[in-house]
Amino acid sequence: MPSYSGCNVTNPSFGSNRTFAPPSGSSVYVICNGMNASGSGTITFNPGIYIFDRGTVNISGSFTIKATGGVTLIFTSSTGSSYATFRLDGSSNVTLNAPTTGPTSGVALWIDKNSTSSLVIDGSQILKYTGAIYAPNAATTLTGSSTSTCTQMIVKTLLLDGSQALKHDCSGYAVRDVGTSVMTMVE
Repeated sequence: MPSYSGCNVTNPSFGSNRTFAPPSGSSVYVICNGMNASGSGTITFNPGIYIFDRGTVNISGSFTIKATGGVTLIFTSSTGSSYATFRLDGSSNVTLNAPTTGPTSGVALWIDKNSTSSLVIDGSQILKYTGAIYAPNAATTLTGSSTSTCTQMIVKTLLLDGSQALKHDCSGYAVRDVGTSVMTMVE
């Protein structure tokens, strides 16, 4: 996990377009105490590492979420408690592409290994992502429609519902290959 300190923004709440970008000279942007987006518009995450430090990240409505060009979303806690949680409801169109270089290369979504919070992407979502989802102690729910050319998931439990088209062609995405099988499940 990349080191960080302080907050670039605390508990942003918005109902339309919003762009996030790491400050000049840094690849890390820290959002503290959650985020609430309700309404419609476009949420853009410019290339970088976005650390959600504590609180609930709740996105509902009909947003288009663009996280392309190399983005990792990390959900953690600087205090060791009240870990950040992520919930996406409504009818959003999400594109998330992991970086191909740097400390989080190959990882699109990262939930701290000490967190037991859940990862919920629910509703009539269109989720397109490339890279690994690392959530080793999280109950993970993906519903709606998702496509991925490069899928790797390390999760505690996984519930898939809806139209999931998850593939494993990770050449060129900086993701370590886990084998030749389409899906490996460990109990």
